[in-house]
Amino acid sequence: MDYEKHIAISKVYLSYLSIIAIIVGAGFTLFEYNGYKADKKINYSLNIVADYTNPEIMKHRTKLDEAWEIGYPILIKNIKNYKDTSNAYNKFILALVKEENLSRPIDYVMDFYERISLCVSAGLCKKDVIDKFFLRNGQIFFRKYYPYVCDLRKKWNDDTIWLNVELYFNSKSAGEICN
Repeated sequence: MDYEKHIAISKVYLSYLSIIAIIVGAGFTLFEYNGYKADKKINYSLNIVADYTNPEIMKHRTKLDEAWEIGYPILIKNIKNYKDTSNAYNKFILALVKEENLSRPIDYVMDFYERISLCVSAGLCKKDVIDKFFLRNGQIFFRKYYPYVCDLRKKWNDDTIWLNVELYFNSKSAGEICN
């Protein structure tokens, strides 16, 4: 009887030990998987950072910077003559885009910022990493060229054009900026 009792107790202990091993294994696997996901998010984020300096986007950003450098003093000089500075700014940006042929460069950079916003909202990128590299630049860019965005929305009768960019980089006035 002692022998049978020891076997029964051993089976119970072995069952408990097996359950504990499974739980520990599952916990370790979950821990490793979360670490893997965090590493992937950082890699996606850093790939986007690297993309910001690729030759194609640099070409478009340079063209926009050069046009702004030429146009900004004109804007400052002339905006003082308007009572409605917001309307004057809108007209200035639309004229600058047309005169300097900036539609494609703006579209390209806006698409880049949209990719950023989608990456963060989908949970594929680390928001804090993306924000450190792009939040301020994205806000400035969107606020600078919002008249162009609004003009496209009006022309195409589509309020969702670059809405993700607006929600991410200009969330406080999202949905109101074109009104």
